[in-house]
Amino acid sequence: MKKTLTILFICLCVALCLVPSVGLFFSPGAELIGNEMKTEMPTLRTQDGAINTRLLPELGNYFEKYFALRTQAITADNRLMSTLFGVSDTATVIAGKDGWLYYADSLEDYLGKNTLTEAQVNALVQNLEILRDYVAGCGSEFLFTVAPNKNTLYPEHMPYYYLPDKTVTRNRDLLSRALSLSDIGYCDLFALFGAQQETLYL
Repeated sequence: MKKTLTILFICLCVALCLVPSVGLFFSPGAELIGNEMKTEMPTLRTQDGAINTRLLPELGNYFEKYFALRTQAITADNRLMSTLFGVSDTATVIAGKDGWLYYADSLEDYLGKNTLTEAQVNALVQNLEILRDYVAGCGSEFLFTVAPNKNTLYPEHMPYYYLPDKTVTRNRDLLSRALSLSDIGYCDLFALFGAQQETLYL
């Protein structure tokens, strides 16, 4: 009985592993996701008749985009990771509370890590002055602003295990302070958006 169950289990695993590849014969050309570009099925020979030496990597790239039930598998994986573990399976996304998603590259700023040095802030201001002078030379007015990160405006939805260092002065404050000492036109969106009761991020 135990041997039979083992064989059945192995057969089931093999069958499941074959579904993505065998399914290509029944549903070729699955829908692409997001801004993915269409990939043609690679051929054994190139257009000039030579043997295609990149056949295997091209087949791999094609399979990655078109294997059977791809969209359903990605959706199920995302749902499982966010529901069961409360995390995102995409490295560029942080899964927050109440279904909120945050851009992972904003995490260091949120935590107060790797802030700019005084020299770096001064270099930024000098570059902005060069841009301002160029724009003025073209007969236009220069106005600079910084778009706030979502977790700057709505930190309450960030995961509890990300604890920001509130003693650190953030880059936005360092730059704002330096710009206040210059004659560069600056619009402070942090104060403007922070005063709004409406949720400005979808």
